[in-house]
Amino acid sequence: MSDTRWESRVESIKPIRFQLGQVHDALVEVSELTKDPKIKSESLPLANYEFSYDFILSVVILYELLSAINKVSKSLQSETMELSNAVQLLSGLQDFFNNFREKGFELSKKTAQQFCEDIGTQPIFKQSRVLKKSKQFDYECNDTRTVSNEQKLYHDYFLTVVDQAIVSINQRFKQLSQHSENFGFLYNIEHLKLFEDETLRKHCMDLEIYLKDGENCDINGIELFDELKIFCRILNKQKTSIQCLDLIESKCGSFPNISIALKILLTLPITTASAERSFSKLKTIKNYLRTTMVQDRLSDLAIISIERKMIFLININCIIIFKFSK
Repeated sequence: MSDTRWESRVESIKPIRFQLGQVHDALVEVSELTKDPKIKSESLPLANYEFSYDFILSVVILYELLSAINKVSKSLQSETMELSNAVQLLSGLQDFFNNFREKGFELSKKTAQQFCEDIGTQPIFKQSRVLKKSKQFDYECNDTRTVSNEQKLYHDYFLTVVDQAIVSINQRFKQLSQHSENFGFLYNIEHLKLFEDETLRKHCMDLEIYLKDGENCDINGIELFDELKIFCRILNKQKTSIQCLDLIESKCGSFPNISIALKILLTLPITTASAERSFSKLKTIKNYLRTTMVQDRLSDLAIISIERKMIFLININCIIIFKFSK
């Protein structure tokens, strides 16, 4: 289990999701062969609980959610991921959550029922005991079950998990959506030739205000508008942001505002995966045996550890010879 890596959570559920029968047989075998009474008393009830319909349905629901999150998380951590593609992936993930909230429970029930048929288990929800309260007056009615076990699982588990996932996505990527609203018109510059002048000018002025800090500003909105009107007609086909920037840097050097805007767009961080990996490396490099390590040495070792693939390509002997030759 990991607090920052969703794939570890998926990997922990996948064996139970697809190999529940083998897991059950292993638990039964352990309960029969072990001589430890504690292990015997724990393994057999656990095996019986794993064959319950409630548990199977819960695993199916959780695996569907985590597998979708894991695929998007892997894509967002790519070094070539751009803001426009990240927004599309997150928008698709939000649509998946909303659709799964409406139809996912019934679809998961069908999958769990089919799984129960394969392993010979009845797809019946467990009946929980009703807690009875002592009556104070004769006119109080008898305790009755207000909701079924299926409704209880739907409200207390399914909706809770799905709604929490939707809220977390909206909160964590709220700033990313704001960046997308301000830089969105630069995703497809070739398409800007279809924009009206007033609409394009408004986008450029809004971006100038967004990038303004006091009296300082990275771009000029009016100049950016004039540059985009010309540059969008130079492009004969749709190009990505990085392709447009390469074209400006290599051939068209007279579009400074577009160049600055694209550089800011392409350097906006999508996730904090790099920072999280850096802190994870620090735990390995600076342990309790190296508490006297100075900051410079610690930073250098962290860079070497993080970029170890690049280090393997370097000839260490040449570096040593060059160092001592000075």
